[in-house]
Order: sequence, then C-alpha cells, then structure tokens
Amino acid sequence: MTDGVSDPLFEAYNDQISIPPYNALWKDLTNPGETNLLNEEAPHERILDWLDFWSPGNNDDRTIAILY
Repeated sequence: MTDGVSDPLFEAYNDQISIPPYNALWKDLTNPGETNLLNEEAPHERILDWLDFWSPGNNDDRTIAILY
C-alpha cells in the first residue's frame, strides 16, 4: 500500500513493524460478521469506496494491492 493508505492506518513507526495493526487491517477487509469487502459481489468497487476516506494531513494518493 502507498503512504496515503498506510500513514492514517499505521500512525507510528512501531505500528508498521508489529503484527496487531496488520491483523486489524485484515479484519477490516474480511470481517465475516460485518461487511466483507473481499467477498462482496463487486469487491473492486467496495475497496475503492473503502479507500475514499478523509484523514487530515494524509490526503496523498491511495493504492493498495491485495492477494487473496
């Protein structure tokens, strides 16, 4: 993912090198109890919607590659 996605999700350097923040990201993308972005009928559209968020100071480009 580019910094436009990672900076708001992993605010501190330690978040980028530890497992729990990545588990939270994976849960956000695949949570079976709620919306599961990767199992939706049009996952590419759902992920584009998920990437469209406002975070002050983090309005850079947003790109993510997902191998599922």
